Amino acid sequence: MSQQISHLITNLIRTRLRLLLFFLILFLQAMTIAAIQKKLPVDAFLGERHVNENSEPERYYRSERHYTYPNVELLNRDGNTTNLNQLLDSDQGVVLNFIYTGCTTLCPLMSANFAKIHSKVNLERKNLRLVSISIDPDHDTPQHLTDYWRRFGAGPQWQLLTGRREDVIAIQKAFQVYSGKKANHQSVIFLKGSPNGAWVRLDGYPSTAEIINEYKRLANQ
Repeated sequence: MSQQISHLITNLIRTRLRLLLFFLILFLQAMTIAAIQKKLPVDAFLGERHVNENSEPERYYRSERHYTYPNVELLNRDGNTTNLNQLLDSDQGVVLNFIYTGCTTLCPLMSANFAKIHSKVNLERKNLRLVSISIDPDHDTPQHLTDYWRRFGAGPQWQLLTGRREDVIAIQKAFQVYSGKKANHQSVIFLKGSPNGAWVRLDGYPSTAEIINEYKRLANQ
């Protein structure tokens, strides 16, 4: 009788150990998937991975896409209205991103890049405009945009725009960057070299030189 009880207890322990091992494996798989998804945006898998010359981890992902955006009016930092379609579909090349002036993380980095691009590209190609659209239009008035523009020592070819909240959300959705809350926004830069050409989307953290090289590559197509 005692041997049967002992055997039963042993089998019970083994069963529980197998279940524990099974759930441990599931947990580790879930953690691995979550870590991969956090490091690599889903959209990034649609594009090309780019590494630097020293074979460091990928800084950005490149993809080419066509976007259809709403025909809306926005306000520039001078308080004048600007038509989005006319702005983005002109004969000038465009480098576009989405920022907000109260951001203390991604936006200053992207804006510093834009300021550097402005000073460098001006010497090589004047037929180019930089466009930053605020994703916090309730706060980012033309005056706030002007203060932000001055903070980075920007030039006239860098346009900062704001507008009605519903229009700004529609634009973000059109470019597939809407994240619901402004604090959840991602670092994405868009480039276009001609009115009917595809947009080049850069997800991640390209350097100023890499952004300029991507635009040169696009303009020479």
